[in-house]
Amino acid sequence: MMKAFLSVAAFNAVQATLYVVNNQNSDAAKNALWRIDETNNKFTKVAMLNTTRGEPSGNVFDAAVCGDNYYGIWADITSNAFGIVQVDLKSGKYNYVTSPQLYHAVSCNPHDKDTVLAVGSVPGNPHAVFSLRSFNISSGTDTQVAGLTTEKFYGYDASFSFNQAGTELYFGGGTDNGLPNDGSFSIMDTASGKILSGPFKYPINQLPYSFCPGTNPLQGMIMTGGDVSPEFFWAELTTEGDKVKVKKGANAQTYFNAGPMPVCDGTMYTYTNRNVPTAAINIVDAQTGKLKSSLQLPVADFPTDGYFLGGLVCE
Repeated sequence: MMKAFLSVAAFNAVQATLYVVNNQNSDAAKNALWRIDETNNKFTKVAMLNTTRGEPSGNVFDAAVCGDNYYGIWADITSNAFGIVQVDLKSGKYNYVTSPQLYHAVSCNPHDKDTVLAVGSVPGNPHAVFSLRSFNISSGTDTQVAGLTTEKFYGYDASFSFNQAGTELYFGGGTDNGLPNDGSFSIMDTASGKILSGPFKYPINQLPYSFCPGTNPLQGMIMTGGDVSPEFFWAELTTEGDKVKVKKGANAQTYFNAGPMPVCDGTMYTYTNRNVPTAAINIVDAQTGKLKSSLQLPVADFPTDGYFLGGLVCE
């Protein structure tokens, strides 16, 4: 296993063990899964999730660590292939499994250790149909827990967020095909599939982009401007009746990466690695939205030209 070391000063800002994949955006992809350890101040390459020419690229977008296994959502839209990759974190052995639905977010299942929870979708009219799924990677069995009522999905998986325990799912949606637009969000119990609260409607021209479960008042990000000129802002979200009261904060464009941003013990983790010379993991106070620090990733191990980060997990 290859190792790349960081200074202790840079690493003291990290409050969790992190896992992240540096995906190669090409045929015959070389996708590297890394572990970032606070306790011994190093990066360790856990596995190379390689695919051969002609196979789906297997790029990882969201992930969860359950026990000694890393479960990553993979997809290759060019070949219409998708599923879960399971990685044994001790041996580095991995197994790509296809799924009957395209998954957008994944969590350990606190109600059944033999399965993972995932938000899945299938094509529909006028937009994709979403549901909470339970997936058994050993058998390939996919079971619906409950349907998700979303007004529309505008392309960002960040609008699906499991809490750290996996007992709740925060999900949002909205219309963005022109202004004015609007959105809403709900919170679901993952055991029963029942809606715990919501749906709550956002103010006109504001869409739910992401959530930070466990914060109080609830924090997250909103999107304004629709598809034409999207902008992203930190926001405090409180509810009154069936409406969301949004306290708009600072511009949060630097936190944008389209995928779910994990929250562990009051800290949100996200990354920037597109159109930049050096990839970085942003370490953010989930209650205030303020950047605690930015962890620069070694260029030799995390090239950005033709690569992109995904499958970020904190624990």
